[in-house]
Amino acid sequence: MTATPLRGYIALTSTLVISFILMTFAVLAGESGFRAFMNTLNLENRQTAAHTARSCASIALLLIAQDSSYDSREGNGEVQLTEDLKCVIEEVHEENGNFLVETSSMVGTSVSRVQVEGVISPSSTISITKWVSF
Repeated sequence: MTATPLRGYIALTSTLVISFILMTFAVLAGESGFRAFMNTLNLENRQTAAHTARSCASIALLLIAQDSSYDSREGNGEVQLTEDLKCVIEEVHEENGNFLVETSSMVGTSVSRVQVEGVISPSSTISITKWVSF
């Protein structure tokens, strides 16, 4: 009886190749799930930042309606909406009945800005002429 030294070598090599292929599939499946999660999280952050910046613009409009001489530079302009969410009233500028409001919000790495232009009447009625989110 003669021994063939390559007999165990083929079985070992086959096992290693099959194991490598299965591990590759497992890693790729896990990575695609992780990427899907991150894309969903980034989308949610962008939407939350946009809504937060809009909320801040609405608060600024309320402050202008209450006091037409409101100036965001007098305070720090930061508005705490919830424990985790805040926005910044960057600029409120009023001149001859026309006003400009700029707000921003950052959630995660997503930043959203809102710019509102309008007219305020002597009776504190606000008419919005332009509302831009970017």
